[in-house]
Amino acid sequence: MSKITLYKLDANNKTEIVSEKPFKLEREMQKVFEDNLGLIMGLEMVKSEFSIKDKRIDTMAYDAQNNKNNLLTPKLHVSSMVDGSLVYILFPTKMSHLRSWVVCSL
Repeated sequence: MSKITLYKLDANNKTEIVSEKPFKLEREMQKVFEDNLGLIMGLEMVKSEFSIKDKRIDTMAYDAQNNKNNLLTPKLHVSSMVDGSLVYILFPTKMSHLRSWVVCSL
């Protein structure tokens, strides 16, 4: 099970846990992340859960500051993160006709 942990900084710049939310399903985590993309990463939500060619995209977001598209995939477990990331890393080379891409796993 994965969780999102929220922190705050105290007067001495030390972090303090505010709250934690555990997730049983990747989709739950993805929904919270997508609903807060602007706050968490400064990105604009483009589209969720769709396919381009034969590849499934979990989340596509746009970084206006760097003029880049971002492919994001939530993973609850590290082993899934590695497998999912490899698919995304190879994917943008097939999309060279589009602007630049940034790929990351959550």
